[in-house]
Amino acid sequence: MGPRLYNNVDRYEVRFNETADYATVYPYVMADTVGGDLKEEVYAFSGGLAKPFGRFHLGLNAGFNGKQTYRDRDPRIKSISSDITLSLSAVRELDKYVLGLNLDGRKYNQENGLEFVSELGSPLVYHDAGLGVYNDLLAGTRTDARFGGFGYGVALQLAPRQYKGWTAHVGFRGLNINKELGTIRDYVGEIREQAVEGGIAYLYQQGRQHFIARADVSRVKRQGAEAKFNNQDAQVGIIKISEDIRYSNAYTKFNLRAVYGQTGGFADWFIGIRGNYGDHLEQYADPDRVQSYTYINAGLDLTGRKQLGKVQLAVHLGLSRQQNPDAASDWDNINTASAQYGMLERNFAFLTVSGTGYNGSVRADFPINQNIAGFIQAGAGYDNGPAKRDYQAMLGLRF
Repeated sequence: MGPRLYNNVDRYEVRFNETADYATVYPYVMADTVGGDLKEEVYAFSGGLAKPFGRFHLGLNAGFNGKQTYRDRDPRIKSISSDITLSLSAVRELDKYVLGLNLDGRKYNQENGLEFVSELGSPLVYHDAGLGVYNDLLAGTRTDARFGGFGYGVALQLAPRQYKGWTAHVGFRGLNINKELGTIRDYVGEIREQAVEGGIAYLYQQGRQHFIARADVSRVKRQGAEAKFNNQDAQVGIIKISEDIRYSNAYTKFNLRAVYGQTGGFADWFIGIRGNYGDHLEQYADPDRVQSYTYINAGLDLTGRKQLGKVQLAVHLGLSRQQNPDAASDWDNINTASAQYGMLERNFAFLTVSGTGYNGSVRADFPINQNIAGFIQAGAGYDNGPAKRDYQAMLGLRF
């Protein structure tokens, strides 16, 4: 059995989104103009087994991530999501390297609800289809949504049998998730995402010295197929008559990272540098809207690790700087006084702001008995560009 984790998260001033797991289900989120702070509780565990067969090794790993998101004042979001993953690996030993093949599967579900208990009324609830566009037929008081779908992936890896030499990997993954709304029988939207990834790295270990340099690239394309409905027959209700791909988001990322460290002295220490480049193009068709931007990020990490009796203490400090050299948007077909226009402006400003980020964390790992170990971790971060603050505390068990 692998690690078990409980994480309690506070998200401050969340607006224009009343749906959990935004990065998984966007753009088909439920939204209003009020928002507020959110609380999230995350429960996760994973485990696996491996067995050798001569020069082959087979492995199976399964994981579960469950999340409950809620707010204790209007608008009262309550969302429960589950993310189940399964991975099958096969490794073939060569003379100096090992060749590995991974097959991955994923099952995702979310029940998303929104309630108002105030007698003073409630704001209009929107169901975003991308870049502030929504279907007037679905807007209003429809406050229950369901998401469900699956993901898949395949990856090929080459790595040295000893911790010294070159490694390489290439992979493909896909994701399909549907959104259902209230009593409407058909999907109101479907997410289709495909990604190609690859990278190389060099590993070196000699005595107390450790070094790794890595370069990765990924290309991701997400499309949104939006349903069209006919509600002219009141007895039959809302009927899906067609669907169109009207939303797309394509982006490329390049990542470079190098880490050097020494172990076995008074304390283990590591220093790392990283650089990232990305370009994003997000579009919606009819009405035509587009936004694009690029970013460059550079960072420095320092990590120290010390054994204190039975407790291993680790301290991490990080510094990063992001610049957005290019940004453009076009959504002239929207009323500048509308809430949707304000949302687009705020979101685009957040995505394209330059700034400096600081973060740090402390973690303690300790044995509980012969078979179980636990860890406690606390961290915080601040980015002066979007004035973003993060606080994190985690408690986990390893079997």
